[in-house]
Amino acid sequence: MSKLESRYLNDLVVKVRQELSRDNPVIIGISGNIAVGKTTFAKKIVSVLDKEFSDKSINLVCTDSFLYTNKYLKENYIFNRKGFPESYDSALINDFINSVTSHQRVKVPVYSHKINDISEVKNTINKPDIIVIEGLITLRKPLNDLISISIFLEADEEDVFEWYQNRCYDSINYVSANYENFNNNIYNIWVEVDKLNYQKNIEPTRNYADNILIFNDVHELVDVKDQLVNQGGINHAVCN
Repeated sequence: MSKLESRYLNDLVVKVRQELSRDNPVIIGISGNIAVGKTTFAKKIVSVLDKEFSDKSINLVCTDSFLYTNKYLKENYIFNRKGFPESYDSALINDFINSVTSHQRVKVPVYSHKINDISEVKNTINKPDIIVIEGLITLRKPLNDLISISIFLEADEEDVFEWYQNRCYDSINYVSANYENFNNNIYNIWVEVDKLNYQKNIEPTRNYADNILIFNDVHELVDVKDQLVNQGGINHAVCN
């Protein structure tokens, strides 16, 4: 962990401690491009918070869990739009929001990256003190209305594509003889689906993050841009 990252996480602990004085749970939202490192960084935050607030209930939620099942996406001819706003179950998201804000227990599906689909496992969120939410739609409405502290992760596009490519290698078995075709398919999906979704639906939410965290090609935090604009408080995202 770099000195900058350690300092940022320490500052985050201070912010969380301040927010814990409020009635509602503290909700940290993390967004950014696909494969930029949202899940890894979210887990780091949870680990730090677990140590600092051992008496508090802390949950990690990935917005992939709000995706429709692959079966539903295929039946409704939007499987190739997976990750776009229309591929998420808005009723499930609203139920999650209503449960959290009314301090009720809610069960959230768990997305499995092994099968790239919603699994049969459920994650129970029961009156948490702190929730870390990470994913593509975290800073979009309606989830953004929940966020107490918002973070956007960023890196050079070439680096993000390489990380994306490596993720594909790890998750899909391919025959070495079809290596070129496999790479071409990855690139085409990146350009036609993921890059398009990022430019249209994810990158615009960058402007509404409290902090933009910039990483280099080895996932080291190298810069933090502070975008707090409301004196004495957090700048909540207002993005459709």
